[in-house]
Amino acid sequence: MNDTAVMPKNLRIGFSIIFLLLGSFLIVFGVMSWKEGHHANMLIKGMGLEFTLSPVLMLIFLGAMMIGFPIYTSLRQEPERIAPVVPPPSPETIREVPSLLEPNYEPFEIIKDVRVIDLRTRRKIPPDKMDQRYSPVTWIRWTLARKSKAADSISFHFATTGTALDPRCLTHTYKLKKAVEPDIHGQWELKQHWEIEVDVSDLSAGQEFFVINEITYWNGFRGEDRDWAAIKAEKQTQEIALLVLFPQDKPFKSYELYAYPHGSDKPREFMGDARIVPSPNHLSFYWKISNPRVDYAYQIEWTW
Repeated sequence: MNDTAVMPKNLRIGFSIIFLLLGSFLIVFGVMSWKEGHHANMLIKGMGLEFTLSPVLMLIFLGAMMIGFPIYTSLRQEPERIAPVVPPPSPETIREVPSLLEPNYEPFEIIKDVRVIDLRTRRKIPPDKMDQRYSPVTWIRWTLARKSKAADSISFHFATTGTALDPRCLTHTYKLKKAVEPDIHGQWELKQHWEIEVDVSDLSAGQEFFVINEITYWNGFRGEDRDWAAIKAEKQTQEIALLVLFPQDKPFKSYELYAYPHGSDKPREFMGDARIVPSPNHLSFYWKISNPRVDYAYQIEWTW
């Protein structure tokens, strides 16, 4: 369906209310007129046919049609899309540590690292919901790597300024660690800092493997006019990419791209080799970086 052909929700509701009120008025008026005896028939001729019809019955029929139309259209509306969220991990599966050590990627070659951020279920957070799991945004991270040396596991870090993170790995058995201390990312304090430790002990040296991690970020994207997301090049990687999906009613208006050493509070305008594809309807943004710099953060900021 063409996005531009979909009537805004508020406009649909307004028209439905008008139709229901007018339809109800016509039915009540028709019934009252019938009771008062104003139900003379009129003769209708056309196409060789003749028949009589009461104007009062016509009013009642028209009113019923006006009431039935919004009901019919509402039944035909597709249900609101609700993206799946990652269920919270059970407490016994989480190991809490004071802080997380940087992952050791020395035994691995990272070939491609892709993140998809689905903002379509993000919603405005009321002040009394800030400490609850209210506004979900799910990230999916696809990593293609090669095991170059003996290693039992490979780890991935995720952090947010929001209320909570619910992480899991979809492709391998894994363990979870959660840092007690926040992670500092430039001017932001990332209150939630997690590690997914993926088991690759059954893989031999030289073997390629594919890892999919899925993480729901709760209340992490709070900006109503402006927001941001960043990814990090963990080690020498051939290619990293970021795809951001925006809500139908909140497309991005403008964007800025930055690249800077991880932890720096002075973002620098991105100038590297990349493919940048903002969609014409501003509902998605794709950014692919070739040969990113190690331990650099690549950040997109947008207005919407």
